[in-house]
Amino acid sequence: MNPTSKPLSVTLGGKQYKLFFDLNTFEAFETATSKHFLEFLASMQEALASIPKLKLDKNGSPLPPKPDEMFGFLRKLSIKDLRAFVWAALHDYDRNGEPVWPLTIGQMGRLVTTETIPMIISLVMKGTQDNSPSPDDLKETEDGGKDNVRPIRAGETTPADGGLESGLSDADILSGLTRS
Repeated sequence: MNPTSKPLSVTLGGKQYKLFFDLNTFEAFETATSKHFLEFLASMQEALASIPKLKLDKNGSPLPPKPDEMFGFLRKLSIKDLRAFVWAALHDYDRNGEPVWPLTIGQMGRLVTTETIPMIISLVMKGTQDNSPSPDDLKETEDGGKDNVRPIRAGETTPADGGLESGLSDADILSGLTRS
């Protein structure tokens, strides 16, 4: 399991589930809808723009829109896409680290009611925000503008010369090995 993943918990039908916002979610969404997941996220952003002023809770997370604002929001967002995205995010991982979906799209859709849609939308917005890299997570240049451009803290390797954040030396690695 990815230690940098920040799944969210959701209770549907009295049972607790996890929502993961990772590549497995995006791929499952694309397979289910034949649409690019960024198109869905963009449609959510456009729909959010129809809400007069998005209010935030004490943690800075967006609060669900009011019922009268929800109608305008939902007119701009495909429920089919929302259902597919929530289903894709509602998965877990088996002991081999492979994704498993405990519910079909239809079963998951049955658990989401008109009363829980605002909460689900809020979780989708929070999950995509919490699991997206921040500007600090990606550093555009290492040396003030040279062509040595690479992300950091995103699982990438260091440059061949070791760079500023090189790991253990070969001697350190070899000294840590045990002989049998």
